[in-house]
Amino acid sequence: MMRDSKVRPFQPISIQDYILTDQLVDLNAKEEVVRQWLLVQLTKTFGYPRKMITLEYPVQHFSKTGYVDIAVSIEVNGKRMPYIFAEVKAFGSGIDLAFEQLKSYMRADQEVRYGIVTDGIELKIIDRSEEIVNDVPPCQPQFLPDTKQTRKYRDLRHNKTYHYLQDKEDHQHIEVIDPETNMTLDANVDVKIPLIGDVAAGIATTAIQNYEEMIPLIDRWVIQQEDTFALRVTGDSMINAGIDIGDIVIVHRQETVVNGDIAIVLIGEEATMKEVMFMGNDILLISKNTKYEPIQMSPEDIMINGKVIGVLKK
Repeated sequence: MMRDSKVRPFQPISIQDYILTDQLVDLNAKEEVVRQWLLVQLTKTFGYPRKMITLEYPVQHFSKTGYVDIAVSIEVNGKRMPYIFAEVKAFGSGIDLAFEQLKSYMRADQEVRYGIVTDGIELKIIDRSEEIVNDVPPCQPQFLPDTKQTRKYRDLRHNKTYHYLQDKEDHQHIEVIDPETNMTLDANVDVKIPLIGDVAAGIATTAIQNYEEMIPLIDRWVIQQEDTFALRVTGDSMINAGIDIGDIVIVHRQETVVNGDIAIVLIGEEATMKEVMFMGNDILLISKNTKYEPIQMSPEDIMINGKVIGVLKK
């Protein structure tokens, strides 16, 4: 072993402790015990998660496909790319041929940065220029896939904006961060609001009353949970109010609003979202987009379905 390397000396791994066995063809192959030892070094010593490791990674080598024994990948700008290649041989069998094979695989794949070759006794680590180095870099947070989608929530009632972090695998797991302090709010995101369909911020559209999903919010963002629902925005007439196509608006169900409120307005069976202004005996429905003219309506021809109290940005 390399004296200054963090790689620990070879120790045999019991077959019952093998990892990534779903990717193995032959558990009893002579080189497998060496590969499993190296996997322990990569996961425990250098911190690379198992989900970023592939065994028998295919590499197009001239007109043929070769298979690298271990490939460790990282994520760069949303793209998964190989970062470390490793070739292993049976214990004590020598690494000369495997070293040449490793270099040829690295030449064939322009993304990989480091290579490891070992038979459990000898070990060499090279960088992209094929120079010998002591170690591969340890895993860094920026190497890993972003597991959270960061959106913004605008609390219109209190005129404040928050970072809304949603777990990509568990959409009900939410963190809310105050951007002014960069601190996670000490509040439970346990209010669930039904997303019941679409609303056009422009031309009126037929209201859809299907429960698509539940939107998690904190209680300070709502007035009464049972009177709150969410709609997805499909039009562009409110873009100058910071409400864009694809955003989700949070609505408190109420039949009255005051001047300047953004409301969900029913015109017959169709719904639209507009700023409401009272003008004498009429109501003016105002878009926040200059390409749309205000709509003047009589109160008996419309119904206020609710007031927009929050916006979850797409």
